[in-house]
Amino acid sequence: MPNRWTKKLPLLALSAALLLTCCACAAQAEEEKGETAAKTAGTEAYSLTLPATITAKEQENNTLTLFLDGTEVGGVAVIAYENAAALDLDSLGDGHAEKELNQILQLVAPEGHVDHMFESYGEDGYLSLSLVPWPDRDEPETIHYLFPKGDAFYDLFFQADAIPDTEEQLLLDSFTLTA
Repeated sequence: MPNRWTKKLPLLALSAALLLTCCACAAQAEEEKGETAAKTAGTEAYSLTLPATITAKEQENNTLTLFLDGTEVGGVAVIAYENAAALDLDSLGDGHAEKELNQILQLVAPEGHVDHMFESYGEDGYLSLSLVPWPDRDEPETIHYLFPKGDAFYDLFFQADAIPDTEEQLLLDSFTLTA
């Protein structure tokens, strides 16, 4: 008479095979998920998280160029500004520092020929500057997020509407100045 375990052996073998198949599929799904996960980019001065669709190329002088499907859509530039870290960002936003705001605008858009909209996010530690070229200029609108540190602004910028808003927000929220 067969042992009761002998009768269950095919069922146990089938269960083990199913379990191994499930584990292999889960491992493959995790591997594929990792391939599309966000990556970190930056320099010794800053870092940011790149969405899966954005790539970055480090340039000289702590700058970075951002690409979407091989097309340049933004980047990070370093703009020298004496004692930038000491600026009261909120005073720039309330109109009491027109001279400083004009200096910053001249540094970000030295060629002029732009209309601009400025907002201060002092509580978050940055300034936002939207530059709209004059109609006779064949240039895209750009959005600049200026983060002061030491004697410079770290300018995270994008061509308007070049990347999805959620990805732009991820880049902005993840931008961190390092010590």
